[in-house]
Amino acid sequence: MNKKTVGFFKLILLGSFAIATSAVASDSIDELQRKMDILGQEIEKVKLGAAASDPVADQMQYGFGPAASKVYRSKPGISLGGYGELLFEQFMGGFNPDGTIQSGRRFPRYSSLSNGYQSQYDLKRMVLYAGYKFSDDWVMNSELEWEHGGKSIYIEFLYFDHFHTTELNFRFGSMLMPVGLINETHEPVTFLGSNRTLVETLIIPTTWVENGAGIFGDIGPITYRTYLVTGMNASNFNAAEGIRGGRQRKDYVMGNQFGWVGRADYTAVPGLMAGVSAYVSNSTTTPKAGTDRISIPTKMIETHAHYTFNAWDFRALAAWTFLSDVDQLNTLKGLTGTNSIGNEQIGAYAQAGYDLMNGAANGRSLMPFVRYEFLNTQQSVPAGFSRDSNNLIRAVVAGLNYKPISQIVLKGDYEWFTIANGKAVDQANLSVGFVF
Repeated sequence: MNKKTVGFFKLILLGSFAIATSAVASDSIDELQRKMDILGQEIEKVKLGAAASDPVADQMQYGFGPAASKVYRSKPGISLGGYGELLFEQFMGGFNPDGTIQSGRRFPRYSSLSNGYQSQYDLKRMVLYAGYKFSDDWVMNSELEWEHGGKSIYIEFLYFDHFHTTELNFRFGSMLMPVGLINETHEPVTFLGSNRTLVETLIIPTTWVENGAGIFGDIGPITYRTYLVTGMNASNFNAAEGIRGGRQRKDYVMGNQFGWVGRADYTAVPGLMAGVSAYVSNSTTTPKAGTDRISIPTKMIETHAHYTFNAWDFRALAAWTFLSDVDQLNTLKGLTGTNSIGNEQIGAYAQAGYDLMNGAANGRSLMPFVRYEFLNTQQSVPAGFSRDSNNLIRAVVAGLNYKPISQIVLKGDYEWFTIANGKAVDQANLSVGFVF
C-alpha cells in the first residue's frame, strides 16, 4: 500500500472520529438540556405549591358537588374529576325459604329484589367529570356515569357556562334540574347515609336532567338558577314510582313540549341555605300507532333548608307534585283499580347529624345521624280509581358517616321501612364513597 493510499485512509478515520465525537457531544448537550428543563419544571412546581396542581375536590360552587366544581377553579384547559360508590346491602326479614319476598312485604325502593338475594354487593356508581375551561368566561362541563358495575352507562349532563357578571350568567345544554338538596350535589361525600333519600328518589326523581338553557347568579343574599327545559315522558309515569320514569335519559329526547324550572336560595346567614324551587311543564306521551299523543300538565313545588351550626348538621325538605288529566293518561295506559298514577304526590324528610370530630384537620369527621321521611306517590287519584296503601311509605334511617379526609367517606346505616299497616323489608348498609 503506497503512502497516498495510507494517507487517504488516515483522513477517512480522522473525519469519522470527528463526526462521531461531534454527534456524541450534540447528544450529550441535548440530554443535558432536557434534564435541565425537567428540573426547572419541578422547581417551578415547588415554588407555586398547590397553584401548580389540579384543584382539590373540596368546594361546592354554582350548585354542583365538589368534584363537579373543580373546573371552575382550574386554569384554562382540561379538568378531570369524578366520584364513586361501592355498596353492600343486607336485607332483613320478610323472605320465603327460597329467598323471594313474602306476599305483602314489598321492598320500597325502585330497584327490586327479583334476584332473590338477601345480601348483595353493588359497584353502584363510577363517574368521570371531564371539563374544559376555554377562558375565565367560558366553561364546559360533563359527567359520564357507569352504574351497577357498568350495567347502565349515561352521559349524566353536558352543559356550557358563560360568565358575564356576578348577577347574570348563562348556561345551556343537558343540565341537572335545580330542585332539592341532592339532585345537583349528589356526590357521596355531600349527603348522609349510603342511599339517597326516598323522597329525593321518587318524588324528586334524582338524578333528574333536562335539556335547555337559562341564567344563574347572585343578587345580594339570594342565589338563583332559572331555565327553560324540555318536558318529561308521561308514558313512563306509574303508580309506585310517580314521575321518576318520565326522565328522558336515553336516546333521542322529545322536544315538542317545554317547561320552566327555577330556584332561589337565601344564604346571608352563616351556615344556612334555605330556599324554594318550582317546575311547570307539559309531559308528553310517546306517540304510538292507533293512539293520540296527549299532554299532561305537570307541576312541582319544593322547599328545603340546610343549616350547619358548630358540630350540628340539620336538613329538611318537602316536595309536592301535581298532575292534571291523569284519567286520560290512565285510559291511554290501560290502568284500572289501584294502579292509577297519582295526580298528587308528596314527600318530606327531616334529618339531624352531629360531628364528633368537629374542627379536625383535613376535613376529618365522624357524624352519627338520624332521618325520618315519608312519601306517598298516590296522595290522591282521579275519581273512579282507588289508592294502593302500599304506596304510602315511612322510613327511619340511622347511621354513621366517617371521613378520614374530606374526599373519602365510609358509611354504615340501618333503614326501617313501614308500608301500609305492615312492616316492609328493612336493610343494613355498608358503603364507601369518594371524590377526586
